[in-house]
Amino acid sequence: MKKKLFASILLATFLANTFVAAIPVHGDTNTSITYLKSKPLTPWTIMALIAAGESPSLDSLKTLPENGKAIDYEAPILAITSANKDPRTFGSEDYVAKLKGFSDGIQLGDTTILNDDVFGILALVAAGEPKDGDIISQTTQFLRNHQNGDGGWGYAVGGTSDTNTTAAAVMALASTGMPSSEEPIVNALEYLKAAQNGDGGFPYDPKSEWGTDSDSSSDAWVIMAIKSAGQDPSSWQKEGGTPISNLATFEDESGFYLYQPGNSEDSFSPTTTSYSLIALAGKFFPLHTITPTTPTSVHYSYRIEGKTQGLCAGESDGLKAIDSIPTAGDACGITYHIQESSLGSYVDEIATEKAEGSSGWMYTVNNEPPSVGASDYTLSAGDGIIWYYGVYGDELLRLTLNTTSTSAGTPISGTVATYHAHAWTPLADAVVRTTTASTTTDGTGTFSLTLPEGIHSLVAEAPRHIRSNMEKIMVGTPDATAIELSVTIPESQNTGGGNTGGNGGTGGGGSSQGVSIMVETGTEDGGLDFGSLGIGASQKKTITIKNRGNKKLAMQAVVGGDDIFRSYLFLDGKTWRVFHVAVDPGASVAPETSLRIPSAYSAAGIKKGSLVFWAVPTE
Repeated sequence: MKKKLFASILLATFLANTFVAAIPVHGDTNTSITYLKSKPLTPWTIMALIAAGESPSLDSLKTLPENGKAIDYEAPILAITSANKDPRTFGSEDYVAKLKGFSDGIQLGDTTILNDDVFGILALVAAGEPKDGDIISQTTQFLRNHQNGDGGWGYAVGGTSDTNTTAAAVMALASTGMPSSEEPIVNALEYLKAAQNGDGGFPYDPKSEWGTDSDSSSDAWVIMAIKSAGQDPSSWQKEGGTPISNLATFEDESGFYLYQPGNSEDSFSPTTTSYSLIALAGKFFPLHTITPTTPTSVHYSYRIEGKTQGLCAGESDGLKAIDSIPTAGDACGITYHIQESSLGSYVDEIATEKAEGSSGWMYTVNNEPPSVGASDYTLSAGDGIIWYYGVYGDELLRLTLNTTSTSAGTPISGTVATYHAHAWTPLADAVVRTTTASTTTDGTGTFSLTLPEGIHSLVAEAPRHIRSNMEKIMVGTPDATAIELSVTIPESQNTGGGNTGGNGGTGGGGSSQGVSIMVETGTEDGGLDFGSLGIGASQKKTITIKNRGNKKLAMQAVVGGDDIFRSYLFLDGKTWRVFHVAVDPGASVAPETSLRIPSAYSAAGIKKGSLVFWAVPTE
């Protein structure tokens, strides 16, 4: 008896992550539904509730255990597809790609067991993978090659046949399109018929020395297999009843299904109950097969913090967290290296700063360290990625200014907080600095600092913390010139060209304290219209910035408006965020201004923005 129960629990553990399309269960199952809703959600209970017409949360399936095996992905894939979601994009990684990665060209996962091959086939079919594709075809052949002489299959390769694994294997073969008249399914059904008890139910192993009494799990699995083969379980009649009538005898008045009469509720009862509800709903695996969705890029922000300074920041579009590294390399002109290994891709160097010892490049998404590598983390719209050089456990810092501009001589103030235990809390003794001045926060995380006239960049730092975001503040009234930006992105995917500007027109700044700049755009209205740019196209413009005053000026840029400009406007080949140039009195500079429309961009229409050049004296 112990052996039978242990084997059944093993199967449930591997399955305990799976199933169904929303079609109500037949009969009065309200008590069982209420029972399952009172228990923690697992792939099994999720699928059973969906089969009963409920809409349980799938949040527990968004992240799977680290370093999982093939079987750890199979049941979640079945559960996600049961809700008509795509497991490639639903979670924090592409579950289908991870599962396929366990194929050795012959079978899936552990070479010593068949269970992960059976459920691997079901999961891949449910995810809409081609049934004639290499992995499904190879694994199906492996399964056929290991069918026992009695027509059944065992949990392990070469193991004794059991009804549960055999029933699941029938469903797997049927899911690939194999007719029920073919020999493997015919022989498997004959094995199951021979295993049926006089009460109409089924044991786990009809030859077990531990007992051959019927149990609810075996009843449920065989009922599902019979349905998948196109037969009616009610026609499998014995003197004591049918599989369906026998399964009904295991229901407790509390709503759960006993494993066998005389048992009591235990930790396995929610899973047994899930099996039973799905079988009584007339369902079998896979409960739903999806049509795969084409992954689409989403908009995200990124920041890279090096050992001693911030290296890059910006916005872009991508699919995976790792996409932010080449994006930053292009935008800020920094080098990087992505190491490929059997465990996936990881970043081991950025801007010549290499991983060493326990220190290296880590990343967070929305302030939290993901449980998967950046090459596997699927981005959602609006995600914020931070890469930092440090050790695992370093905490994020956040710098907040009370204002973004102030008059000359007026102190600026703000707060510094640390992200600890999933929440932001004030941090004392953090250093807030600019290139020329610094101060520390008090016990409430607050600081105050007086700065000279100009535009200043502030960051916060503290030991065992990740450098904060950079914030800019304008002190006094530095000279500035704003240029209107525009571009039209057509619905067509054809690459388009932009307009080339004429020779007239300027965007001029005012004059204060000997500081004056003038920007010439080559257009009559002083703006920059990039014309019509198709997906994947780019357009370059040349502008001229003149220092009309009598002081040497330091110039920076700020871009506002549509994210196409904030993300993809470049000055001298780099993101506008890192633009910084010194211009002598009477001299001028001509930064090449370019707009690049990425191949993944999909938001057509007329886009508007602004490019502002700031100038402050350096002497």
